[in-house]
Amino acid sequence: MAKNISKHFRKRSYQAPGGNSSFALELRKIGKDASRKKHDIALARANQLLASASLDSCEQARVLSIVADCEFFQGHFERAAGIYLQAAA
Repeated sequence: MAKNISKHFRKRSYQAPGGNSSFALELRKIGKDASRKKHDIALARANQLLASASLDSCEQARVLSIVADCEFFQGHFERAAGIYLQAAA
């Protein structure tokens, strides 16, 4: 006999993405463009974001990891590996 275990597990309710700062919103746009295979748009936005002098090293690493993902998906594996290493430093 199987027990009814459905009462022990509840589905989590939807939670909207957190972080409503301008950096978080821009990072989310870059990520969406990258996932939709609009790599040129994603790389252009990332370049604009990296050009701003207000990013700290952690924020730069987050942007660089998305840039590396774009390069990887385009087949530029060596370039992506270099960017991943730069983001990790």
